[in-house]
Amino acid sequence: MHYMHYSLLLTGSLSAAAEVHSGFCYGSHWDSNTPKTYDDFKRGFESAKAIKGAGVTFNSARLFSSLQWGTTNEPSSAFKAAIDTGTTLLMGIWIGAESTPRELSAIDKAFEQYGEDLANLVVGISVGSEDIFRGSGQCRDNNSGKPCANAASPDDVKSNITLVRDHISRAFYADLLKDKPIGHVDIGAFTLNEGVDFVGFTAYPYWNKDTIENALGSFQGTMNLVQEKAGGKPAWIAETGWPVSGPSTRADANLENMQTYWREVGCSLFGKHNVWWFELERDTYHEVDYDWGVIDVNTRLPRIDFSCPGTADNGEPVPITPPARPPPSPPSPPPAPAPSPPQPPPQQFKPPEPAIPSPLPPPPPPPPPAPPAPTQTFKPPQPAAPAPPTQQFSPPQPAGPANTIPFVAPVPAAAATPANRPALQGLRIPRPAEGVGEWRTGI
Repeated sequence: MHYMHYSLLLTGSLSAAAEVHSGFCYGSHWDSNTPKTYDDFKRGFESAKAIKGAGVTFNSARLFSSLQWGTTNEPSSAFKAAIDTGTTLLMGIWIGAESTPRELSAIDKAFEQYGEDLANLVVGISVGSEDIFRGSGQCRDNNSGKPCANAASPDDVKSNITLVRDHISRAFYADLLKDKPIGHVDIGAFTLNEGVDFVGFTAYPYWNKDTIENALGSFQGTMNLVQEKAGGKPAWIAETGWPVSGPSTRADANLENMQTYWREVGCSLFGKHNVWWFELERDTYHEVDYDWGVIDVNTRLPRIDFSCPGTADNGEPVPITPPARPPPSPPSPPPAPAPSPPQPPPQQFKPPEPAIPSPLPPPPPPPPPAPPAPTQTFKPPQPAAPAPPTQQFSPPQPAGPANTIPFVAPVPAAAATPANRPALQGLRIPRPAEGVGEWRTGI
């Protein structure tokens, strides 16, 4: 991983591979004196596969070197760990006058030991990593005018690719790797497009000193440049990420920005393009305390929420097809109308008629009138009983209307007006790169 990138733009699909691979980058050592062991790689691969919520399984690993750190030609212990965990591999070859032959010797030994079991996991071979950038004037300018370590020209890289192709074609395992693509990984402005089967690139808005608000546009810009230069060849995202600690300029290294970068950039890529995230846990060393690990290397606990929008709780993509409609139900008979509430009887008083002898029994008494006002009580006289001497009742005039209680329908409440949603902020075009970069001191 180098430490400076430009921001430029991309559209279109990047990966032409039949299967899309998602995973992390893995270094070969913890520091210059401590190589990674089989157990270290196995634990890392298992931890990556246990990540849920992003809609993909992180079961692929990018290796910068195929050589076991601290040896001259022994194969990386990552190979056996990958076989035991079912982890696919973007194999790496660290190039140089001495290192390239050692890497090829280690690969020979690896296929002697593991053969087809290893070959079935190889998705590609990357010859070199950011070597052209380190050989550029830009890297020298950022290094106080001094040449950058592990540098190579484009012709040097192409020569190494030719050397690797020839070696594999003559090896006893040639048939196992004959269909495996071979390419090179470099930053967007220095990718190699000639003599390769795929174009690998690294993109770090952080090293371009882009704010987290501009990070998505910056990343897409690098992708756009790579796609235009690739000329139809598949382009693979070999490295990207955001640090949780390190120097902050306009690009702040902190946990919140790491989460945002995963959610906005990573989630837009997973399952669509070949991606190897940098990194699962800190396994690179530098004089400055950079930490890019999404898992804490000490506690081995996740630092961020790995879930992506549009995924279920189990991490699987949420289907976007509408649910099937249920079959129509047979028509039901219309419900009987609800009985109307009884209306109160009209509050109208009729004086009693004088009793007339009749052979028929008298009719039932009328329903009692509504309760009278508390200040006056009227009791109708019983038939044949004389009226009270102190009170005389005069019947109401027949022309008066019936004293009925009108029904007043409730007034419906005014419909609530939904609040206007805030307008979406458009993506700002990232500014041209400016600032000083740094570079990896180890593999």
